[in-house]
Amino acid sequence: MHSRPDRLPSSCSNLVLPFPGFPSLHARAEQLARQREQLSAAREAVRLADVRYREGLVTYLDVLDTQRTALAAETQLVLTERTRLTDMVSLFKALGGGWVPSPIRNPA
Repeated sequence: MHSRPDRLPSSCSNLVLPFPGFPSLHARAEQLARQREQLSAAREAVRLADVRYREGLVTYLDVLDTQRTALAAETQLVLTERTRLTDMVSLFKALGGGWVPSPIRNPA
């Protein structure tokens, strides 16, 4: 019988669960999904604001405001993705991940 890939053998759970970043990886993935939806909605709002501006229904300030909102959503998405990747690297390192620190080389 095959075990589910998202389940760890009980012998491994003691190794992984004490790592503080492990439970947050799943939550961070869910957060990223929600932020991607927000970014998509913000980009659609920018498109609609641009159409309304070209039709003379809103001022350019409204277009700029929706662009600012979309940029803030994109920035937040990038920051969350960076945090998720940093958490993953920390988990890999905690599990032994095969990292061998390389010496810093002076380009001179």
